[in-house]
Amino acid sequence: MMKQGVEGAGQRRLEEIRHEAWLRDFRRFQEDVHATGGFGLGETKEEMMRNLRKIRQEIFEEEYAHLYSAGSVEGNEIGTVDRG
Repeated sequence: MMKQGVEGAGQRRLEEIRHEAWLRDFRRFQEDVHATGGFGLGETKEEMMRNLRKIRQEIFEEEYAHLYSAGSVEGNEIGTVDRG
């Protein structure tokens, strides 16, 4: 019974150490982001939303173009039906 209590205390301390390390790393990350000027998304909520929407649109267009060009097989594009 005593052994289980010691093991439990050891496990809790190990979890505390992991959590402390995670917090320390996260704070370093926050400091690095702040020191380099942030993510460049804007200062206000509106600027951030506008910039995120623009990024999302750019990613969509790039991926769509990639998928569309990859779908070309023997001259038939995706979505066309060869009725020959």
